[in-house]
Amino acid sequence: MNQIIKTTVAEIGGEEQNYEGLVTFHNDDPVTTSLRFAEIFGECHDHVLQAIDGLKELEFHRLYFKPVIYNQKEGKSFKIYLISMDGFLVLSTAFPNKKTQYDIYYEAFRAARKSRNPSAGQILCTVIDIFGAERIIEQLKKCRHLEQEIEHGKNAHD
Repeated sequence: MNQIIKTTVAEIGGEEQNYEGLVTFHNDDPVTTSLRFAEIFGECHDHVLQAIDGLKELEFHRLYFKPVIYNQKEGKSFKIYLISMDGFLVLSTAFPNKKTQYDIYYEAFRAARKSRNPSAGQILCTVIDIFGAERIIEQLKKCRHLEQEIEHGKNAHD
């Protein structure tokens, strides 16, 4: 299930940048495409494909770059890659003079991960919603009681 990240505007390098459409989700992982990477980095897509293909000998290549067929509306199709955040970090080193583009993409990936990785407070609220506050408080009291018994047992042996 692909979902476009609707991250709004952020300040990078003194300019407002819109991340929308830079990163999508594929199998719950944030990814971009080689086509979008080429567009944002101002590179020819063939050069981006060559850079990715140049990394094929590295063992992580299959984890970071997934080939897919892109079908255009005109009926044409061609190979592109889905690129993970780690793949993006590796690939961006092949285009070293693109710091602003790197920063934009990096922030878009971070925003995507943040949107899928809840904070501890959000997790606690979910647990409370599921189990109820009284039940959780009861379990915490039992844990504290056990901790005290263990501590008391240690002190008795000392």
